Amino acid sequence: MDMRVIAVVNYKGGVGKTTFTANVGAELARRGKRVLLLDLDPQCSLTQYFYTADDYQYRVRKNRTLKLWFDTFVDGLPRASLARFIDTPREANAVIQQHSAGRLDLAASDVLLFQLDLDAARAAAHSQDIDNILFLRRRALLDALSAADLPAYDYVLLDCPPSFGLLTQAALVACRDVIMPAKADYLSTVGLDTLFFSIHGFRQDYATMVKKYGGKHAGGAFNPGEYLVVYTMVRFRFQRPEPAHQYYMDQVKNVLKLDAFQTVIRQSDATFGNIGASLVPPALRLKQSDQIHEELSALTDEFLAKFPATKGSVAAA
Repeated sequence: MDMRVIAVVNYKGGVGKTTFTANVGAELARRGKRVLLLDLDPQCSLTQYFYTADDYQYRVRKNRTLKLWFDTFVDGLPRASLARFIDTPREANAVIQQHSAGRLDLAASDVLLFQLDLDAARAAAHSQDIDNILFLRRRALLDALSAADLPAYDYVLLDCPPSFGLLTQAALVACRDVIMPAKADYLSTVGLDTLFFSIHGFRQDYATMVKKYGGKHAGGAFNPGEYLVVYTMVRFRFQRPEPAHQYYMDQVKNVLKLDAFQTVIRQSDATFGNIGASLVPPALRLKQSDQIHEELSALTDEFLAKFPATKGSVAAA
């Protein structure tokens, strides 16, 4: 399958992970790509972009959420296909279909996803091989995205919670590439190198588990993929980032040695305001002449250049 799976990750909350995922995902679909978004964050912010409270509560939450999929797990393995829990948000796709044959699908979140780590711990406690149960849960998302019955997608974007628990770990096993959103300030950038090395350390540990438990990913070697920072909520002065913001962006580049998108997401009520107000991300509802739309479009141009959809881009040995 020609599919690129990308995790959007940061330890810190409120740095624009969901804003990036929703808008770039929607713009990719508007340009004709088949896109799947997974809301792995129990805060459900990505999910709130696309549904009214009633539609979510009475239709989506009862039938199609990642929580319901995880509820099917027995001994670390799902008993149902992830495809059963994927929805196609109506309002966003109505706009997309005015421009192309692209599609934007979503596996919605649930606030009760926060229980997943506890549920896994309980399951492991009743197993004679705790490590194997955790291994299976960590690779379950990778297996689900590799399943033959999953619809064909060009891109899968995984919106991760601001933690390094089982949900983020499963995303890091499933993806090849990682995008790390950050505000251009001290608190948001100081931990980026720690995050980067934590991801590498986790992948090395997982590779050791693969060698122990085998399976179709035996060998455990990850294609290292891309690791990129994207800056959000950047304030501008005279069409340039404010000096304080530019300083921290330079620090990440010159001191932490991490690569970043050239295009940034500026601070704006259009992108960081009431996310559930219209059920359509700003990338789809703003006029093409709007400055924010132009910048989101430029960010998507850069995304496509850096992350071309290529065969075999799901993380594997």
